[in-house]
Amino acid sequence: MERSGTWGTEVEVIALATLLKTTIAIYYHSPGAKVPLWHHYSPLCSDAVTSICIYLHNTGNDFNRVKTVTSGV
Repeated sequence: MERSGTWGTEVEVIALATLLKTTIAIYYHSPGAKVPLWHHYSPLCSDAVTSICIYLHNTGNDFNRVKTVTSGV
Protein backbone atom coordinates (compact mmCIF):
# COMPACT_ATOMS: atom_id res chain seq x y z
CA MET A 1 0.00 0.00 0.00
CA GLU A 2 3.01 2.20 -0.42
CA ARG A 3 1.85 3.39 -3.85
CA SER A 4 -1.46 5.00 -4.78
CA GLY A 5 -3.86 2.43 -6.22
CA THR A 6 -2.35 -0.46 -4.26
CA TRP A 7 -4.88 -2.65 -2.47
CA GLY A 8 -4.68 -3.81 1.10
CA THR A 9 -5.14 -7.48 1.89
CA GLU A 10 -6.55 -9.37 4.87
CA VAL A 11 -3.17 -8.87 6.55
CA GLU A 12 -3.62 -5.08 6.54
CA VAL A 13 -7.26 -5.36 7.68
CA ILE A 14 -6.27 -7.57 10.63
CA ALA A 15 -3.38 -5.22 11.44
CA LEU A 16 -5.79 -2.26 11.47
CA ALA A 17 -8.30 -4.15 13.63
CA THR A 18 -5.49 -4.95 16.07
CA LEU A 19 -4.18 -1.37 16.07
CA LEU A 20 -7.66 0.08 16.68
CA LYS A 21 -8.67 -2.77 19.05
CA THR A 22 -11.96 -3.17 17.24
CA THR A 23 -13.70 -5.60 14.88
CA ILE A 24 -13.88 -4.72 11.20
CA ALA A 25 -16.75 -6.16 9.16
CA ILE A 26 -16.55 -6.06 5.37
CA TYR A 27 -19.29 -7.11 3.02
CA TYR A 28 -19.26 -7.80 -0.69
CA HIS A 29 -22.30 -8.40 -2.86
CA SER A 30 -20.99 -10.41 -5.79
CA PRO A 31 -22.87 -10.25 -9.09
CA GLY A 32 -25.56 -12.92 -9.22
CA ALA A 33 -25.50 -13.60 -5.47
CA LYS A 34 -28.78 -13.37 -3.58
CA VAL A 35 -27.20 -12.11 -0.36
CA PRO A 36 -23.96 -10.27 0.40
CA LEU A 37 -21.02 -12.10 1.94
CA TRP A 38 -19.78 -10.80 5.30
CA HIS A 39 -16.22 -11.18 6.57
CA HIS A 40 -15.39 -10.23 10.17
CA TYR A 41 -11.83 -9.45 11.23
CA SER A 42 -11.01 -9.35 14.93
CA PRO A 43 -7.93 -7.96 16.66
CA LEU A 44 -5.17 -10.48 17.27
CA CYS A 45 -5.09 -9.48 20.96
CA SER A 46 -8.46 -9.93 22.65
CA ASP A 47 -7.67 -7.74 25.66
CA ALA A 48 -9.38 -4.35 25.80
CA VAL A 49 -11.31 -4.80 22.56
CA THR A 50 -13.84 -2.02 22.07
CA SER A 51 -17.52 -2.73 21.48
CA ILE A 52 -17.38 -0.55 18.36
CA CYS A 53 -17.36 -2.26 14.96
CA ILE A 54 -16.22 -0.64 11.73
CA TYR A 55 -18.38 -1.62 8.75
CA LEU A 56 -17.00 -1.39 5.21
CA HIS A 57 -18.47 -2.21 1.80
CA ASN A 58 -16.11 -3.77 -0.74
CA THR A 59 -17.35 -2.45 -4.09
CA GLY A 60 -14.86 -4.53 -6.03
CA ASN A 61 -12.84 -1.40 -6.75
CA ASP A 62 -12.45 0.14 -3.31
CA PHE A 63 -13.82 0.17 0.23
CA ASN A 64 -16.59 2.54 1.29
CA ARG A 65 -17.74 3.13 4.83
CA VAL A 66 -21.19 1.90 5.71
CA LYS A 67 -23.26 4.63 7.29
CA THR A 68 -26.22 2.56 8.45
CA VAL A 69 -26.58 -1.11 9.37
CA THR A 70 -30.04 -2.67 9.68
CA SER A 71 -31.11 -6.23 10.37
CA GLY A 72 -33.76 -8.29 8.67
CA VAL A 73 -33.07 -7.01 5.18
